[in-house]
Amino acid sequence: MTSLAVKTDRMDITWNFSSGYIFVQQKWKYHWINEAGVAPWTYQEKLDFHTQVDKWIWKLWSSQAYAMIIGNSQLAQNYRNTKFKINIDIRWVIGKEHEHWNVEVRRKDHEAKTVWDYRTIKLSTQDIDYGSTIGRVDSTMRYAQVGVGHEFGHALGNSKWALKSSDLGYPMHGEEYEEPGLSKYRDDASIMGVSNTVRQRHFDYLKIQLQHLINQDVEVYLF
Repeated sequence: MTSLAVKTDRMDITWNFSSGYIFVQQKWKYHWINEAGVAPWTYQEKLDFHTQVDKWIWKLWSSQAYAMIIGNSQLAQNYRNTKFKINIDIRWVIGKEHEHWNVEVRRKDHEAKTVWDYRTIKLSTQDIDYGSTIGRVDSTMRYAQVGVGHEFGHALGNSKWALKSSDLGYPMHGEEYEEPGLSKYRDDASIMGVSNTVRQRHFDYLKIQLQHLINQDVEVYLF
């Protein structure tokens, strides 16, 4: 066995055993919103936007973590010391190509939002730039976050709806800056908080998918 692959509603996953990597790809279908008083999108502007999206997600999420097969199975023994690097890619699909996510993009700044159940993401051109955000409601600290990196985190499974099945055995993840009762609430540096740092817990949903893919126990660690 050299590789295994699975296509899901929200991402495609390829586990290449011989090359030592896991490749996660999301197919995004953009919907370019033309607003009153603003020039229509040109093809070059669309291409530039997607290029920046792809670069940021690669920079913030790819090669940040690796998976290892654990346990006493033959597969685990064969790859006992192998750290499978997790790489992540966004592909722009058009026409009748199947998409994982429908992504609405505006020029004017508006609230970014990812809806897990409907596989939709709303972005603006400001979401590919560093933006200054305030930390907790009781904090005067400010942090810089790239909005598209945060929204991608939701699309990777950091949504309270992604882990709603009671048999998964994992806590639900969502916005980490909204609920003071959660220990993660004070982790402002988190990419699911108000900055750009990826944590091990942010790969929990992907870890479940990897375990289902090989029917083996898997652990994900940060480099």
